[in-house]
Amino acid sequence: MRGTVLRVAGAIFSILIAIVVAYVMLTYVIPEVLYEDQEPTREITLSSVESSDPQAIRMHYEWEHGYNKYSWDVAIPRELHQYAENKPRISSSQLQSVSRRYSTYITDPRDDNLLKTMVASIDNLVTKEGLSEVERLYTAITFVQSVPYGYDTETTGQVEYPRYPVETLVDNVGDCEDTSILMGALLREMGYDVALIIYENIHSALGVCETDDMNFYGTYYPKEGKRYYYLETTSEGRGVGEIPDEYSGESASVFGIIPVPIFTHTWQSSWYGTSLTVTVIVKNEGTAAAEGVSVKVGFVDTNSQLWNVQYSESFNLEPNSEGTVALQLQRTTGKYVRVAVYVIYEGYNYDKSYSDWFST
Repeated sequence: MRGTVLRVAGAIFSILIAIVVAYVMLTYVIPEVLYEDQEPTREITLSSVESSDPQAIRMHYEWEHGYNKYSWDVAIPRELHQYAENKPRISSSQLQSVSRRYSTYITDPRDDNLLKTMVASIDNLVTKEGLSEVERLYTAITFVQSVPYGYDTETTGQVEYPRYPVETLVDNVGDCEDTSILMGALLREMGYDVALIIYENIHSALGVCETDDMNFYGTYYPKEGKRYYYLETTSEGRGVGEIPDEYSGESASVFGIIPVPIFTHTWQSSWYGTSLTVTVIVKNEGTAAAEGVSVKVGFVDTNSQLWNVQYSESFNLEPNSEGTVALQLQRTTGKYVRVAVYVIYEGYNYDKSYSDWFST
């Protein structure tokens, strides 16, 4: 009899422990869960993200999480948005290194100041409201998850168009690839180790590595001795480690964020008779060295045909270094053209710019 009582007591104790653990996991991983028939009862306004650019693009965002309804005004420098829009897109079929491809979008230093001020705004809210690190994290997560979903074909007219973070912020729309890039850039700026999780080219999500101060629960993918917990970036209300049923058990690849070269350039030109000298300064603003960089210049007409193309010799660039090349173009006659400048690396256009149109 005593043994039976002990076994029953042990079973009850185990059930209680399981209930407590489940409760802790749910309340820790997904704080402030609402019942479906409840409405947010508290309005929270994050401090505005300002810009010194008088032509800044002013965005207003609203989203809900738990009992809170958030609003956020973010001023985005127009020049930064134009910079991102003008960058060539390197497709997955062109660049086989997926880590390098996504790292280019996530680590580009041009939007660092914008991301820093956005994180500072979140941290101001944390200080003001006395929020925990979990609540800090989920303020960023739920913000990105609120971005409306849109297919590239519908929003850009292209089959594949990965957006830089600033583009997704301005367009306020994106597919799983775009929101994973934005989420990765934002959480990385907040101090988290992130990776991209790719499902056979049909879906992209983010992986978030647990830290010494924060443990996650649920679905994770191991990489290089770390656990990257699944984070859905397109569905509101899903927490870290909570994977949609359609991807549960599916094969996925994890791609870490790695050092990459990131190219920018400036140039000037001058005519001498029928010859145009184009002097180009190429800078590597990334965190990895680049070997075999070159410059291509030419005249491009209204049909996108290039004329009198010239290539530089290849050169190497260390991080935060620059190189200068000068190329001469012979005038093409009787055409309406503009000067085109391309930075070439590994056979692809990594940066480009054009002059105004003129007649020759």
